[in-house]
Amino acid sequence: MIKTKILILLVLINFFSFNLYKLYQIESFKNDNFEIKFLDAGQGDSILIKTPLNHLVLIDTGKENIALKNLNKAIPYIKYIDLVIITHADSDHFENLSNILSRYSVGKIFINHTTKSNDYIKLLKNKLNKQNIYGLDSSNDFYFDKVFFDVVWPNSPYAELVENLDSNDASISILINYKNFKIFTAGDLGNNYENLLVDKLGKINVLKASHHGSLTSTSETFVENINPDFVIISAGANNQYNHPHPDVIKNISKVTKNIFDTSKHGTIKFIVK
Repeated sequence: MIKTKILILLVLINFFSFNLYKLYQIESFKNDNFEIKFLDAGQGDSILIKTPLNHLVLIDTGKENIALKNLNKAIPYIKYIDLVIITHADSDHFENLSNILSRYSVGKIFINHTTKSNDYIKLLKNKLNKQNIYGLDSSNDFYFDKVFFDVVWPNSPYAELVENLDSNDASISILINYKNFKIFTAGDLGNNYENLLVDKLGKINVLKASHHGSLTSTSETFVENINPDFVIISAGANNQYNHPHPDVIKNISKVTKNIFDTSKHGTIKFIVK
């Protein structure tokens, strides 16, 4: 009888300890800071934003299991993501979306206009209320809490052009601004279209190098014009594409030495108070 009581007591202690830990994890997540995490997604992209009012925005989902693992690590016990933005239809940017929809409740999904025609996205629409899926281009800039999401590409006046671009060059490209701390992320956007945006972007604080540091993006001219303080490269260790390209690192190094690669540094986090 005594042994039974001791066992029940130990079970209760473990139960309450776990729930206190869970509560601590959730409460420690809640604060009035702006936070952005460039998740280690292997060879892919996934960016998690927490707004000052503790809403969540996920830009791309990656493809590999490590992306899901690091998302779960970033938001333990959280089961709701307010917005998911899929920059374009390459699998290393969106293939985990199905898994995320199984694990989390998602408020809205934003896709670009070329992504709408992707067969995989069409299949996902069967899992969602169609009202939850929206197209996103430069006519749809928005504030979420006090964070401004300035969609600079696809540019709505070029809608017909964008429809005919390959998926990389149709990537949703966003200038994220909180308290004048500016972050630019553009999926896999190529050099020609990056250079169209320099006047709109101006000086920025954090650049997520497009296309995982491929030579097709992040030209010397582009980097010099936007003059980033930090550059993030999201790539897999020993990937088959040899990302990031040495010439891209050279381009960036002319402007800043603050270069962080998820394959070397893991998830990279910025906090703005």
